[in-house]
Amino acid sequence: MVTLSAVNYLDRTALAVAAPALIREFRLSETAMGSVFSAFLVSYTLLMTPGGWLADRCGARRVLVGVAFACAFFTALTGLAGRAGSAVVLMLLLIRLGLGASSAPLYPACAQMTAAAIPAQYAARAQALIIAGASLGSAGCPFLLSRLMDRLGWRIGMSAAAVLTILVTLVWLVATRRVQGPT
Repeated sequence: MVTLSAVNYLDRTALAVAAPALIREFRLSETAMGSVFSAFLVSYTLLMTPGGWLADRCGARRVLVGVAFACAFFTALTGLAGRAGSAVVLMLLLIRLGLGASSAPLYPACAQMTAAAIPAQYAARAQALIIAGASLGSAGCPFLLSRLMDRLGWRIGMSAAAVLTILVTLVWLVATRRVQGPT
């Protein structure tokens, strides 16, 4: 779950690394880019409680897999937003709303999975590591993606983040296939 948290934050932060290139390429104002960044926070904040309900209803493991694959999808889709012509801001807004909505169940599902799979005396430590994964992903994103985006373009960088998320998710799926409790 630490790695799922880390790649989720990598996906969230990748647009910030790509933003200068998008602003130049599409002649976006800083206000428009700020609105795109805020779109994530709006859907994420509004849907976190329903995301917890979803984890309760469908099972934490299932929801975490859905979160990870959806985040990879929206991250990859960001690279296609530039193909929208004059509607690029609208496309980016919709993509970021989708990324926020799909990220919202992450921490409620992690908490449920921790409660089911980690002995109670280690649960707080496990949750602390999961939250630390967010910082690792956020801090690591510029190191992992900035050079790639400089050399191969922001679209490739967004695709690379999405592929990394899928790979981490597949490894996590295999590693957790025998976890007891909510699935």
